[in-house]
Amino acid sequence: MDPTLVRRLEACQSLPTLPAVALELVDLCQREEVDLQRISQTLSRDQALAARLLRTANSASVAARGRVTTVSRAVALLGTNTVLMLALGFTFVRGRKRANAAGFDHAAHWRRSLLCAIAGRLLAEREGLNPEELFLGGLLQDIGMLALAELSSEEYGSLVRESAGDHARLAALERGRFGTDHAEVSALLARRWNLPQLIEVTALGSHDPNRASSAAPELFPAVRCVYRSGFLADLWLPGATPSAEALGAAASRLGLDPRELAAVLGDLARAIPEVAREFEFPLGNPEDLERLLDQARELLVEVGLRTATRAREATLAVKALAKENLSLERRSSRDALTGLFNRAYLDAEFPPAFETAQARGLPLTIALGDIDHFKRVNDSFGHLAGDEVLSAVARALAGAVRRSDWVARYGGEEFLVVLAGTAQEGARVVTERIRRKVEELQISVGAGEPVKVTISMGQATAVGGGAFHSAEELLAAADASLYRAKQEGRNRVVAHGE
Repeated sequence: MDPTLVRRLEACQSLPTLPAVALELVDLCQREEVDLQRISQTLSRDQALAARLLRTANSASVAARGRVTTVSRAVALLGTNTVLMLALGFTFVRGRKRANAAGFDHAAHWRRSLLCAIAGRLLAEREGLNPEELFLGGLLQDIGMLALAELSSEEYGSLVRESAGDHARLAALERGRFGTDHAEVSALLARRWNLPQLIEVTALGSHDPNRASSAAPELFPAVRCVYRSGFLADLWLPGATPSAEALGAAASRLGLDPRELAAVLGDLARAIPEVAREFEFPLGNPEDLERLLDQARELLVEVGLRTATRAREATLAVKALAKENLSLERRSSRDALTGLFNRAYLDAEFPPAFETAQARGLPLTIALGDIDHFKRVNDSFGHLAGDEVLSAVARALAGAVRRSDWVARYGGEEFLVVLAGTAQEGARVVTERIRRKVEELQISVGAGEPVKVTISMGQATAVGGGAFHSAEELLAAADASLYRAKQEGRNRVVAHGE
């Protein structure tokens, strides 16, 4: 922060100040050795503050056994930290300026601050944090606005009006004019008054939680609550007419679904009248609050429907994309004519499969098949008839093996069958079944007699620790066996090593 601005703030006599009782409480409650009797005596000097403390101690959420009638018992029941937070919140609001000063609306400032305080308390309860700490954090997060207004009231009032209630925009305008923003000034004032670190850190991160993350990472949940409190408060400001868009944005920023946000808004509406009475500050009449709540609930139903619709659309889009990806993957790994795996897929996937089988000591058999005299089919009936024959043979091969086995078009009229976990004798049964199925085919290629074809196959089996040290060696062995099948008369299966 600009040192000149700091000096101006320190020299300003009209900045918000803590009354003597609050200053003394800050000192007493933060000592290593806490003196409950002195704290009680200090509180008793301020009758309004003592009454506020007793009301809190007797609330249904705190009182456990009997009615609390003394300040000392209230202090013992609530604890010094809660007592300090309650006292500071009460004294700040009670000491507020009631009139507007040269363009800055003090009443509007404190109205939003109290709404932030109520929202901070509710969010703290949901997060399992100290509600009174976050009440004070929400209340004081924008105290720096009062300080900047005192330095240059008319000009600062103009900045506030220009921001149109958008605190992120206001912070940017402040930095352009003062070289700092009200969040930093709020943190500076908290240090100046020796307030608990939580108040300083939540103020610093009130409009950008990341600014406070490095200062005290353990306080980040509290910072997040104060940051979110503003989104709830803005929905309840006088003249606010929540739209479905605004409520949807608030739900998103709060990390709540529409039903949860409706519940939080209901809790907030119920808490507002009580806080307004306690602090003697108008926060809207019950009828207006109920009207706003009903309107918000109706709009949240609409938001929920939109969210559900978007979720369904997103799910459908994901499914469509997955289907398209699967289709693309299939097209990239499959032969366009036969639908079998193609050579590219085989080249990519077969070597790893060979290595896995070798590492696990499992047998792996491959069978390389070639349609006998396929050139005659093309020459006699044409290439379209040849395509029909290739497709028919492919279906026969795919139908003769298990789902866990692979069948690929190796090239032209050649096919490769990969039989995982199958030894030579078992593989011979499968390859003979394939040979018979192809031999039995009656392939219609036009008006004439069906075409009949046969297939020759060479198979080779690898076993962990055996003769084959690579997928290429196994393929070469199968190819050599296929050559022998052709040489020995075709329409037969020859296994490597036979």
